[in-house]
Amino acid sequence: MKISAVCWDVDKVWYPGYSTNFLAEKSNSDPGPLLQDFLSQGWFTLSDVDSWAMARRRGAKEPIESAKDLAELLTDFHYEMKREGSDEAIINMNQLREGKQAIISGLTMKQVREIADSIEYSPGLLETIETLRRSGLYQVAFSDAPAPFIIYHVQRLGVDYGEAAPTMVRAGKQEMLFEPWMLQRDDISLAGAAGEFAKAGRVLTHLRQKGHSLSEVAIIDDSAVNIEPLLLPVFQAGGIALGYNPTEVHKPIFRKYSIPILKGLDLRAFAQIVADRKKITEYCE
Repeated sequence: MKISAVCWDVDKVWYPGYSTNFLAEKSNSDPGPLLQDFLSQGWFTLSDVDSWAMARRRGAKEPIESAKDLAELLTDFHYEMKREGSDEAIINMNQLREGKQAIISGLTMKQVREIADSIEYSPGLLETIETLRRSGLYQVAFSDAPAPFIIYHVQRLGVDYGEAAPTMVRAGKQEMLFEPWMLQRDDISLAGAAGEFAKAGRVLTHLRQKGHSLSEVAIIDDSAVNIEPLLLPVFQAGGIALGYNPTEVHKPIFRKYSIPILKGLDLRAFAQIVADRKKITEYCE
């Protein structure tokens, strides 16, 4: 079956990192009160923080010294670390999204654009998007990250459609839901809140509304979290579903479901596979 649509994950595929972590590097938020707030809500314990410090900060006594540190802790608590004696992540996606939004609150749209412009894309991304565009394929990007950051990249790269977590912004004393035209308004800033976003459901609904059968879809994602709700339905329908640079924790899950993982980091191999799926054996492990 010929591929008619390509679905991109963004964080850790378009660039080697998480959108909110890049934004957090420029945030002036005090991580101390935020950390105490998360602890008081019972999201995790000081023991969890200590375990993270041992694993990620070589046992540093003060592992959370910046907004970026706190953002990285939350990221690992969802994607890498499990509750003791359980296969459940320490925090869920809604907590991850809420916590990171609080960390980056106050950043202006100008800062969002500047931070986005400073990021280096993954090898071969620009060429791959252009190759797929010339082939007439419909390209979409979906992400759990803040909408302003994701939509900026979608517009910059000329991808057909993008969608991300609904994000609240502030203009003066008024708070409202972000819309793409707001990216050019330097007086608008992040308000520190985002709505729920069911990424997998939104992807499948959008593709269906656009008339694309899952057997005609190619999708690439770094996270095993998205295998069961998203990659597996595409794979089982006869489409192309690939893993891209998953962590050592996530690699076994891709293998469990027989989802091929792209060798190396050059995304031009993805374009080759989309054009001829027989090349999966050449470019994937």
